[in-house]
Amino acid sequence: MATLYLIRHGQASFMQKNYDVLSETGELQARILGEYLSKEGFEFDACLMGLLNRHEGTYAGVAEKYAATEIFLPPAVTHEGLNEHQGAEIHRHHLPRFLEEPENQSLKKALEEKGHVDPWVRKGLLRLFFRGTREWALGELHTEGYESFTAFKERVTGGFEVLKEQLDSHDRVAAFTSGGTIGMIMGLVLGLDDEKVIELNWQISNCSITELSYSKDKFYLRGFNDNHFFKDKKLITFV
Repeated sequence: MATLYLIRHGQASFMQKNYDVLSETGELQARILGEYLSKEGFEFDACLMGLLNRHEGTYAGVAEKYAATEIFLPPAVTHEGLNEHQGAEIHRHHLPRFLEEPENQSLKKALEEKGHVDPWVRKGLLRLFFRGTREWALGELHTEGYESFTAFKERVTGGFEVLKEQLDSHDRVAAFTSGGTIGMIMGLVLGLDDEKVIELNWQISNCSITELSYSKDKFYLRGFNDNHFFKDKKLITFV
């Protein structure tokens, strides 16, 4: 029986000019994850990752800790099927319109006066982010030039097939990817509808591990969203 480890990237840079880069917290999360995996003796036969900077940065943080041990960490092979959806970009596109709604006027004013790093503002922006991605997943939010939820599902399904091919010839495979991608793969494995897939996306914390066993073309869930190795609870983040 083979095992697939789905690893979400470390914290990215939410509401910054470039979201697709690990924050300082994200870099630390990746190193702590690497220390845990290497000390526990996790040996992977193959590593895959998406094409995003935050995927590469997370793999690099893990690889840094493996380099200090005698355990070999295979180079990560990239595949676009492990890339995240464009929820962050869609959120940024629609945010001005959301902020003009009457119920969001206090949030708009606070954003202008305090900036997006203010805790209350950040919470409000996340609320709108969750709303936007849910509407997008349900086909209620259309944005020209951005990937639809249906296209995202098709792309991740292709990436999932590549992972299955790896598991047919390897015992332990690690995939460094994103929360939306992990949620979609879980949806494919568990038969979840689109709304449940996007809700699951929001529950997956940065640098967490989801573990699936694989045998005879079937998957079995063994662990979901494991982040117990973060002793400092401030390191448990979701964006």
